[in-house]
Amino acid sequence: MRRTTLTLATALCAFAAETGASVPYPADYREWVFLSSGLGMTYGPMAGMAEDAPRFDNVFVSPAAYRSFLKSGQWPDKTMFVLEVRSSESKGSINKGGHYQSGLNGIEAEVKDHGQWTFYSFEDGKQSKAFPRTATCYACHSANGAVDNTFVQFYPTLLPVAKAHGTYNGPLAFAEHKIATDLKSGYHLTVADVNHDGKPDIIALAQGGPDLVWYENPTWERHVLISGLPHMINCAAEDLDGDGIPEIVVAWEFANDASKSIGKVGVLQHDGDPRQPWKLKQIDEVPTAHRIRFADIDGSGHKVAINAVLTGPKAAPPNYGGDHAPLLMYRPGDWKRETISFENEGVQHGILITRWNPGDKRDSILTASFSGIDLFQFGSQGWKRTEIVKGDPSPCPKCGSSDVAVGYLGAEKFLAAIEPWHGNQVAIYSRKSNTWERKTIDDSLLDGHTIITADFDGDGRDEVVASFRQGAKSVYLYRVNKAGGWDRQAIDDGGMAGATCAAADFNGDGALDLACIGAANLKWYENLGAPRKATAGKSVASQ
Repeated sequence: MRRTTLTLATALCAFAAETGASVPYPADYREWVFLSSGLGMTYGPMAGMAEDAPRFDNVFVSPAAYRSFLKSGQWPDKTMFVLEVRSSESKGSINKGGHYQSGLNGIEAEVKDHGQWTFYSFEDGKQSKAFPRTATCYACHSANGAVDNTFVQFYPTLLPVAKAHGTYNGPLAFAEHKIATDLKSGYHLTVADVNHDGKPDIIALAQGGPDLVWYENPTWERHVLISGLPHMINCAAEDLDGDGIPEIVVAWEFANDASKSIGKVGVLQHDGDPRQPWKLKQIDEVPTAHRIRFADIDGSGHKVAINAVLTGPKAAPPNYGGDHAPLLMYRPGDWKRETISFENEGVQHGILITRWNPGDKRDSILTASFSGIDLFQFGSQGWKRTEIVKGDPSPCPKCGSSDVAVGYLGAEKFLAAIEPWHGNQVAIYSRKSNTWERKTIDDSLLDGHTIITADFDGDGRDEVVASFRQGAKSVYLYRVNKAGGWDRQAIDDGGMAGATCAAADFNGDGALDLACIGAANLKWYENLGAPRKATAGKSVASQ
């Protein structure tokens, strides 16, 4: 009597466990559940057999394992996969184009037993042989398998199942879209609804100017806000008068060397039509005015503009020591300069506006400087500065922190930082008792410049995005894994010298997307994950 498919699959796995060497040939695997077919993407030992004609790989799984996966998003013990590799033909019978499957090239199997996966090949079509544990397929599946060592990312009917059950741990998929490729030293972007149509637009500036511009979502048509501002460095947007169109504070006439920097700061307001040039009112001059943000410092709902100046007036290259960097603010209306602090040493490169404690109704300020990462909070007694961490302990100017972001893994807060100044490291700080424990998760960056956190996959755990401007000039995403480490994937491998990145739902599908600017390029990266409710109410910009 012919055994059922379920009985056969269970028997095969049991036999493998007993012998530890092989499994019988699953003769009726084509009656199992078909998962996917790929063309020209054969992997593993048979990849070396590929010729000019691409090959098909067909994947089947035992029915009982498939039904279990639908219920739990996990593969049970005794799961067995079969990979069938076939040649392709492009011309035959009535076919004149494309490819169809032809002769069998080989069959491989993947079996789970007692929680461990083993790979087998059927070299003669009948007798199996286990791959040694040193074979590359084990490391490849372990590093890249989306669910429990398996490539669910390639199985279109199972991918949403895994995401729904929260078991998907594969690479996130992004599609690159170019907005501009002709910028002159693109440096900063901020996300805001400039024309009050409910869509997030992008305001962008380049240090080589000459125009401060905004790109209108979804066509990304370019509009000039103002021309003739040399050496622009930063801007921030906020609707201060309640008309639905933001005011923009911009800093220009910037240089790293305070003795050569005028450091102008001004406010832009629209003149009726946001697509036409805006009006500028200069409000300050302070050498090396560098980072502009808005913050609700007292919980009133009325925001002030923050100006994190790069250095004090006496700091000079190449070491930028011997002075402290001003942290300033301006209240809309009179726009008079007020001092928050002169305490951060050397270069004050990064700033983040955040709600530091759960339930906070007012914003706090995090700064990244030669002093490390410091917290500034406004209260009844004025401003209070608290040291959080010292950052990289190396001698200055390669010391402290360069940029900082706050993220959450569920309820657990962490800090992500580029260290040291324009550094090579991505550092993660986790709270342990009354201290912050530092862990370097990447030290390969060259001129690291921007770091943000956002929940791109909607699992309640933030990812980290960092970009760097020299060497490989890439955008990397870091995602925590089950072991508590961080896995890295390239969102843009070699095509973006990112100076600033920001996260926002640009296409309204409920998934957070990414935008980055650097050198000649402004791009947005569409998150191709399943539509879901976005986990951030506003864009998350580089600080």
